[in-house]
Formats: sequence, C-alpha cells, structure tokens
Amino acid sequence: MTTNIADMNMNRLFKLSLLAATCGLTATQGSLQAGTFSSDFNSSLPNGCAVFGYATNLSSGGYTNSGFVQLTPDQQPASGQTIDGSFVITNDLDAGSSVVSFTASFKVLIGGGARFGYGEGMSFNFAPNVPLGTTAFAEAGVGNGLQIGMRTTKDASAVNPAISVSGPYGATEGSPRYVNNLRANTFVDMVVQLNPNNTVSVIYDGVYIYSNATLNYVPDPGSLFWIGGSCRNAHENHLIDNLKIDTRTTFAPFISSFGPQGRQVQAGSSLDIVLHDYVSNVDTNMVALSLDGKTVSPTITQAMNQDGYPDTIIHFAPGTPFAPSSQHSVSLTFADNTTPTAQSQTFSWSFTVAEAIPTNFVTVWKDNLESYKLGYLDKNISGDPNYAANGAGNPWFGPWPENYNLVDSSTLSVDGTNVNVTPHSGTKMMTTGFPGQYNVQLWVDLAYRFHGGYPIKGNAKLDWWFYDANNQDLSSSTNGDYVSLYFYGNDAQSYSYPFTADWPSFMTDPTGGLFYDNGFAWNDDEYQSLSLGGSGYNQNGGYWDNTKYQVRLEEMFSGVTYGIDGWVNTADRAPGWHHGCILMGPPRTNGTVMVYFYIDDMTHPVYAGLSGIAAKGINLLEVDSLNKNQAPAAYDDFSLALVQPPSLVANSGSGNSTTITWSGEGFTLQGAATVNGPWTDIAGATSPYSYDTTSSPMQFFRLRN
Repeated sequence: MTTNIADMNMNRLFKLSLLAATCGLTATQGSLQAGTFSSDFNSSLPNGCAVFGYATNLSSGGYTNSGFVQLTPDQQPASGQTIDGSFVITNDLDAGSSVVSFTASFKVLIGGGARFGYGEGMSFNFAPNVPLGTTAFAEAGVGNGLQIGMRTTKDASAVNPAISVSGPYGATEGSPRYVNNLRANTFVDMVVQLNPNNTVSVIYDGVYIYSNATLNYVPDPGSLFWIGGSCRNAHENHLIDNLKIDTRTTFAPFISSFGPQGRQVQAGSSLDIVLHDYVSNVDTNMVALSLDGKTVSPTITQAMNQDGYPDTIIHFAPGTPFAPSSQHSVSLTFADNTTPTAQSQTFSWSFTVAEAIPTNFVTVWKDNLESYKLGYLDKNISGDPNYAANGAGNPWFGPWPENYNLVDSSTLSVDGTNVNVTPHSGTKMMTTGFPGQYNVQLWVDLAYRFHGGYPIKGNAKLDWWFYDANNQDLSSSTNGDYVSLYFYGNDAQSYSYPFTADWPSFMTDPTGGLFYDNGFAWNDDEYQSLSLGGSGYNQNGGYWDNTKYQVRLEEMFSGVTYGIDGWVNTADRAPGWHHGCILMGPPRTNGTVMVYFYIDDMTHPVYAGLSGIAAKGINLLEVDSLNKNQAPAAYDDFSLALVQPPSLVANSGSGNSTTITWSGEGFTLQGAATVNGPWTDIAGATSPYSYDTTSSPMQFFRLRN
C-alpha cells in the first residue's frame, strides 16, 4: 500500500506513545539515516554541543560509574537561587533539511532532593529556537517545537509527577499523564521516537505513558535538540548519559512497538515487534531477528491496523524462560520493497529480567489479637488494659501519652465489634476508638523481637488484613489508614543496634512524650518507610487519588530523600476486608532491594519498585490511622515471615583451608566458638568463604537472614 505525499495534511498529526525504558537501547536506520549524534560523555563534551547554567560534563558517577552530563546537582541552593542546567546540540544535524522522523535514546536519572521540596523536573525538546545560555522553565519545555516535559513537583494546576507532551505555541495533548516512578533515583532508559507518519513514541523505564497523542506539529528546518533540568529553590539530581540520536529525511516503514522492555521483564516473556508500513511496504522476506547475538526464527504475520495500513507482526517465544536477573539483547533488521534499492533499517535494544521473588518463607510471628484484653492496645502506660514492661509481654507500643493527642486520649484499641465490622478472624481486632482525631499509631520492634536485634534488610514478608469502611462515596472520602515497615533513627541520640528492648531509654522524654520532635519518632533525623494502604496525603511528589490504595517507598538521611517521595496510586479501593502484603526481596550489595506490594492477589503485585532501604534495613512495624473520614480503621491477623537461609557446604580447600559455600543472596555468615554461641557476624564474608583450620581457632558457622 502506498500514500500520495501530496495528499497528506501538512498540519501533520503528532502522536505520542510513551514506551517503556529499555536498558542499552540503540537505533540505526541504515540508508535512511540522515543526521546522527552519539556520546557516552566518558572523556569530554563532544564537538557541536554545549552546556549552560549549572550543567557540566563529569568523568565518573554516571551509568556504570562512567562519564555523564549533570544538568543540575543535588546541592542546597542559596536563598532565592535557581539551579537550572541545560545540554544543547548546537549543530543542526541535518544542515537545514526537513526532518520527517528521528529516534533519540538516553539514560536519565531524576532523584535525590530534600524531603517535601525537590527539583521541578526536566524536559526533552526539538525546536528551531531553543535557548542558548538560559534554562528558564526547563521542566515544561522550551522553544516552538516538540516538548516532552517531565515535571516532578505538584502544584494547583498540574498532575505530578507526570510527563506531558506539547507542540508549538502552547498546543498540548490533553492532560499530563501521571508517572509512578519518574523519580527513580537510578538510571533508566528514555526513548523519544518521532515517526514519519507524524506520530511520536516516548519510552520511560518500560512503561507506555502516552499512545497516539495528537498535536498540530511540523518539525521546522534548523531545529536543535535541547535537554534541560530545573530546581528553582530546591535541589535534585537531573542526569543524562549515553545519548544517541538518529534523524531521517526519507519516508519509510517504521517500528510502532517492540518488547519486552525495561528492568523488570517477566521470565516467560516473548519477543514481539510491530512494523508499520508507511509510503513503502515491509518486505517480509527481508526480516532478520537475533537474540543475544544468535539468529532466531520468528513467526511473521500481517494484518491491517486501525488506520488502514498493513502491520507486520513479528513474534518469537524462547523455548525456555529467561533466567532471573539475566540481561538480554535483541537486534532486528528489516527492509522495504522500494526499487531499485530497498531501504534497510536495524533496530536494537536490551532488557533485564526481574529477579526471582523468594518463596521459602518461615513465619516467625503471628498476631490475631485474640490474646489481648479489650481496650487500649498500647503497652507503655501503666494502668492501660494491655500494659507490659519495656521488652516483655505485649509487643505493641506507641507514643506517650496515648499517641500525643492534645484533645482526647486516643489510640488503637482491641475491640470485638466496631460500627458493624466483624473481625476478620476470631472475636477480636485492632481498631480506632475515637474517629475524627488527627493521627494515632502503634509500633512493634520487629528487629528486637524477631531478628536478634539486627535490622531486617530483605528476604522478609509482612502480611495483614485491613478493613475499608468507606462504602458510601469513595470519590469524596479520605482514607488515611495504612501499614508500614520503617527504619527510625537518630544519630544525635546515638541510636544503634543491637536493641535489648522494644524502645531505647533515651526515647522517654517526660516533657514532651515518648518521642521527640512533636511526635515524629526518633526525631525524624533518619528514617525509611515501605507503606501500603490509603495514604490520606495529597502532598508534593504524589498525585493522590482517593479512590485507590497507595504505596510509598521513601528513604531519608540527614535531610535528603532517595527513591520515591510521596505516594503511588495502585489498585482500586473497595469496601470490606482486604489482604495486604509487603515483600522484600534479597538485599543487594549496593544497599538496594526490590520491594513488592500486594492487595488480595498474592501472586501479582499491585506495585514493585527498587528501594534503597536495604542500606539501613527496617526495624519497626507501624500501623497508622489518620481518621480524617470519621470511619474507624480496623486491622487483623498480622504475621511476619523470613526466608529460610540455605544450607552451608564445607569442602577441603588448598593446604589447611576449608571452603564454605552457600547459595542465594542477602544472608550473613556468622561464627561462634561453641554451637550454642554467642554468634558473631563475619564482616564481608561472601560465598565461597575460606577458613584456615590450623592458624585459626575452632569455629562453628551458620547463616542468618
């Protein structure tokens, strides 16, 4: 099928499809390629480009710790100071010729920043009048051309964190689209692909954000590529690396979709690519596909798409699933039926398979609340129904006096019925007795009670049941009830492990309650949180949807936040009891861990994200009820499970040494002089571990989670 170019609407529809980021994406177009730019920024800034504002080319710290361009640094600005930076390819890659399509791929990192106040965001732009020497409004886009805005803060008129698309003179494609993991705080892939039929695809970390977004846009001759970041009066990293751009001035078929993509590909995924005919047609005899450098034989079919053009559909299913955590590369070559010389193209990308989720859990704590007396569950006030000494008996404790409430003494309690709510199991549940109070919460020190005084850095799973009472009007009611795994710390108070009680003695402040800083635990100096439920927060960094449940991955040390700040919307809310679960995978050597959040369906997570929480670990379970909606919260059937460590295998090594090996990640080798301990962590021990049996004393060894 062919198209008469003269009959085309010269306003050209502009279509956006945010395709997910892939690791190591490259794209070349063979004889179709007109202009090109490629740099890994490892040595110095290439010729024909420049940086402005705070932007600079650094030699290390980028993707794989290589060189990169830092658009904005994560440093506190002076009062009233604006930290902006931009990177511009100052040369017209096509020397004045009109561009009909291009593919731009690069690594991008947005993250860091101060809690509740970080950078505005960044943008990718292609326009004839991009600014040189200024970066004003970088997060929204600049110039009279294509603007891909990545805005991370929230204001009264925006849905953020979000990606938006606009063309010249303020034309926009509907509303900005919310992006869960825009501030990933790690390098992810981004792709912007302007197609010859005047559509555009944008890929961010493996997720399609837009599809077929329409704009009135014609690329002007002389357009330049510009990437900028902006922080205003806050601070945050905006970094780019491995930038590659190919432009084309000839019409031809193009790739309209491809996969799998991203950093969390499922092991059983297949390779699927769709080629879209445009002006000329794909020659199905000229399609070649390779996986990890080896030629494979895909099935190739054709079908008419909704626009009336033939699509060529390429599918290949590997004989065996991909191994967990493995990386793979794909390369596709195809050509059209143009005579006398066919136009060929090559497109390559890579992806990473998700790690294996632990399954061999052992339950170390179950609490169905049946053993407690009716009334306040908080243990730390003498005279309360469930009072217990610090470090013994009832594990539940909270701020003193009862949850620092200034109006009424209000905390989470044990009850049998509450506003016609029946416990999930048995005859008792945890609930709030005073709806309408600002905030009540309880803690359990999981590290002290169930992990030998060590913080839990991974290979753990928390389960519970929660009741959603908002069964009248979900769209207007708030839901401020959630459960969290926390690390709370305070360097100024010498808070350290191991613990020998539920809370340390310094935390009792007779003038201000159990905890300092107006009720925020451990003075808020250092904390991490993994949260699931209804956040009740409509704050910076999160576009809160009160008809959905939210998750939070947040880490803060010395006033700096890493990872997602704010809340991420997940599954739709519904009245009744729900099963919640937070699962931490194996901790990694760099201090990160994959975290999986589940609601009701314990097979498919509602959200999964990489967190830096493994650097410090978690010590507490926290249960919160904001009670803004006058509807009492209800919880039941808590349990904590840990992955069972693998067996140790000892073999004779060279000389007098014995080699100890084990499988799996995130386990710590311990040694002791007797089988009954005391056991001590062996710092830095990894499998295989060598032990000299002659020069060293007799030792017993074991693994701890």
